[in-house]
Amino acid sequence: MCEPTTLAYIAGGLQLAQGVAGYQQARAQGKYQQAVAEQNARAQEQQAQDARARGVVAGEEQRDRARQVGARQATGLAASGLDISSGTSLDLFAETATLGEYDAQVAENNAYREAFGFQTRAAESRASGRNARQAGRNRAFGTLLTSGASAANSFSTAYGG
Repeated sequence: MCEPTTLAYIAGGLQLAQGVAGYQQARAQGKYQQAVAEQNARAQEQQAQDARARGVVAGEEQRDRARQVGARQATGLAASGLDISSGTSLDLFAETATLGEYDAQVAENNAYREAFGFQTRAAESRASGRNARQAGRNRAFGTLLTSGASAANSFSTAYGG
């Protein structure tokens, strides 16, 4: 049978080994959580790029629709025998173009707001990842301190106090 001093050394060694394993696990968990958060951030940035691209397309589509409305107005007015090169006809075309541009800008601005939301979430994901990594480091350090103190206590017990 082992003597008490040897048992105390073995117990202290085991506590240190557990502490090192806990340290490594806590650090690895923090790194993993940061990697997941970074992947989420990249996906959110891609969503932001997609939203901006959709906004450009939506704006151009709205401008096209406004041009089509203007062409239909011109055709209708000309078919009615009105002069489309002056007066009320020109005012109507200008108003149609202005409203079409306004609608196009609203569509683009909405898409940019959506993109900003995705960018904000990406920044939040990255911050969350950094926090998770730091929390892992803190847990790892705490594990080492706790296991070191327990091992020191075991070694101290081996010497009687």
